[in-house]
Amino acid sequence: MSARARATPLPAGTAADLVRRASVELSPEEGHAPPRVGELARHLGVSERHLRNAFTTHVGISPKQFARLARVRSVVPGLRRAPLARLAGDAGYCDQSHMTAHFREVMQVTPTAFAAGRLPAVPC
Repeated sequence: MSARARATPLPAGTAADLVRRASVELSPEEGHAPPRVGELARHLGVSERHLRNAFTTHVGISPKQFARLARVRSVVPGLRRAPLARLAGDAGYCDQSHMTAHFREVMQVTPTAFAAGRLPAVPC
């Protein structure tokens, strides 16, 4: 869990508030992968199923998919400026190959191809 989560009390609130809090925690902090959905649900005081249903209803994708997209999104701004290994570490990936495989799965091209402007024929 991030320092943000531990420092902020989590009073009961609406489903939208739950989703807002979850989305903050699922967005990567430099050097840390987002928490697993079950771990986050326990931290927020709800069941994993409740969190998944609320998140999917309000956002349109699962919390796991949101976290995956947020990690890829965090890498994009640095693609032309920083080494891939550093970007991978900053986004909380185990290594560069893990980040590259994940990036390719989400974006349909490698990070290097994306940075060079070689985008997939089908929009991401």
